[in-house]
Amino acid sequence: MAFTHETIDGGRGVEFTGTGDLTGREILELKQRLLADEVQIRKWRFGFVLLTNLKSFQISVEDVRAIAEIDKRMAALTPEVALAVIAPRDHDFGMARMWESILDIPGWKTAVFRTRAEGEEWMADTLPSSSDATEPHL
Repeated sequence: MAFTHETIDGGRGVEFTGTGDLTGREILELKQRLLADEVQIRKWRFGFVLLTNLKSFQISVEDVRAIAEIDKRMAALTPEVALAVIAPRDHDFGMARMWESILDIPGWKTAVFRTRAEGEEWMADTLPSSSDATEPHL
């Protein structure tokens, strides 16, 4: 599968990774399966979507809308999330920005970047920090 996920930072974060030839359908299928694990989703506070190792990305506007709808269902389980999408290629960046504009979930902070370093800097500035170690371990 060209789209995978891994929980990070003790389950508080999630990292999605696209590789090779990715399709919108693969993203939809994975996210639909993840909806079955409500306990895990409720823990999420931040995430990264890495589109840095793609050869191709076949995704339609309809796929983008469907992914945003699934994310809205996830938002019912985790209403406050910071999500950084890393998409260095122009096409992938544009599709991620389209997703971001369709999504519009109150409480979710999203941004699209060209590099992981930019995304991590934004994430560090975006997530609340406190003395009880709520900052993610990136």
